[in-house]
Amino acid sequence: MGATERNPNLASLKLVSGKAFSKDAVYEPAEDTFLLADVILAESESWEASRIPRVCVEIGSGSGYVVCSVAAMLRNEKNAGCHCVATDINPIACEATRETVVNHGLDGTVDVVNCDALAPFLVRLAGGVDLVAFNPPYVVTPDEEVDRGGIAAAWAGGYKGRVVIDRVLDTLEGLVAPCGRVYMIAIHENEPENIMERMRGKGFVADMIATRVADEEVLHVLRFTKREGEGEEEEGT
Repeated sequence: MGATERNPNLASLKLVSGKAFSKDAVYEPAEDTFLLADVILAESESWEASRIPRVCVEIGSGSGYVVCSVAAMLRNEKNAGCHCVATDINPIACEATRETVVNHGLDGTVDVVNCDALAPFLVRLAGGVDLVAFNPPYVVTPDEEVDRGGIAAAWAGGYKGRVVIDRVLDTLEGLVAPCGRVYMIAIHENEPENIMERMRGKGFVADMIATRVADEEVLHVLRFTKREGEGEEEEGT
């Protein structure tokens, strides 16, 4: 956590605050949050000028730490043409994200939308999203916990922790741009190898690019890269 706080290309924990933030209502930045941001930062060091993301989306923004980290990375790349969208089904989390965005001086760079995953954008942003960050509700729970609302939406994943994960993954093929990337947190119980195989069948190159032990969990970061030209043949037929 200390290293994360010192890096100027990541959001500051001191600025994840405001009237809307409450540990009882909004998922507090934790090891999975930091791992996701750290991995995207490490990957950003190899972005070529022609491949710097222009449209970035975080699904389930919670406190706003990850989307603000991504926006800060892109701001430091002097990429004025980039825009970020943060979504969360929890309206209190959306308000917390908005406050974190303002605290970081990123208002105008990040839009915050209260919605279920990516529902409003499936047509509007089809084939145009260059980067997706997704720290899903991955904890194994009874399926009925998934729709309980509130802070439970940040962690309750249903059977194998896959209810929300699978629903979101089914939308990404039509949303992500060629060569666009998805970064997602998963744990062993989610069967990450099965997830990667599933995404390969949807036109992505799938890799496990990081692992970190946190308390009693082993966290993985999965990266899905949309194959270049995927879907172009269908458009031309």
